[in-house]
Parts: sequence; C-alpha cells; structure tokens
Amino acid sequence: MSIKKLLYVIIPIVIVILGFIFIPPYFENRINPKFDQGKMDEVKMRNEALYQEMIANFDKSEEAIRKNPSDSGAWLNIGVISDTFGDEELAEKAYKKVIELEPTSFFARSNLAALYLRQGRYAETESEYKTILANNKADIQTNESLARLYASEKIGTKADAKRVLEEAIALTDDATLKELLAKLERGEAF
Repeated sequence: MSIKKLLYVIIPIVIVILGFIFIPPYFENRINPKFDQGKMDEVKMRNEALYQEMIANFDKSEEAIRKNPSDSGAWLNIGVISDTFGDEELAEKAYKKVIELEPTSFFARSNLAALYLRQGRYAETESEYKTILANNKADIQTNESLARLYASEKIGTKADAKRVLEEAIALTDDATLKELLAKLERGEAF
C-alpha cells in the first residue's frame, strides 16, 4: 500500500479520535452532569417537546449569562431547569443570583422557598415567604403556603396559620383562604 493511500485511511481515523477527545460534550450528556438522569427521563417521557425546549433554553441561558452575567431572566431559566432536573445546588445558586439582581422577584423567591421546603429547610422557607409578603401582603398563593407551613407545625403553630389566613382574608376576601381557615378551625388537615 502506498503512503498516499495509507494517509487517506489514517487521517480520517485520527480526526475521529481527536474529535472524541477534544469535543466530548457532543457525545455525552452535554447539559449538566449533576442533573438527575431519572428526572430528565421523566420529563422526556411526559413531554418530549418540553424536554427538548428545556435543554435548548438551558443552553441559551448559559450563553446569555456568558454575554451578560446580570441577565436575571437567564439565571431564572437556569434555576427552574436545574430544579426540574434535580440539580438543587445549581438551582439554589441561580435563584439567589436572581434575587441579588432583583430583590423583589416573586418567581425566584417562591421557587427558592419551594426548594427549601422540599429540603426540609423550614426557617429559610418561612423567611422567603415573609419576604414575598413584605412586597405584596395580598399574595394569595404565598399566604396559603405560609399558612400550610405553620399548620404543619414544622415551624410555627396552628395559631400562626390562623393569624396568616385571617390577615390575608381581610386583604383579599379570597374564598380558598376562607375555606382553609374553616378547615383549620374545625381541626381538619389541609
């Protein structure tokens, strides 16, 4: 075999090998190795289009942050996607970054509170709920969440839950909050 023919065989093989060595993200989970594969598979199984959109948004958000580290929308996307796919550490970091950039961000604070609640970090959950309510005392969702936290007695008491619900009802006259208060007064779980 001539040298020329040998080069035609060897060069493509070398290029492929170098590609696998120097460009591995294209041949493996290129998103985030800390993502829980089971959670990723669950999202993919429920909705393939949503899964693909989340991966594309994660990539776009990372690129946006590289261009502008103060892009709070990109940080929020990173937080939500990381949270969905099980990287709680990155999700927390991203939510805190959004809060640093936009201290009154409802979405970042409520997602961070939900993350803390899942982790059993009840004092931090309570703190986030209270901060949200300091910015919007009439927020029904947050008042309900804080009342549920207190009613669970993981932190606070049922009396605290009653107080939160009564104050929120005075501001909002919300039927759902009234129903929760009635259940609490009857001693029912909610």
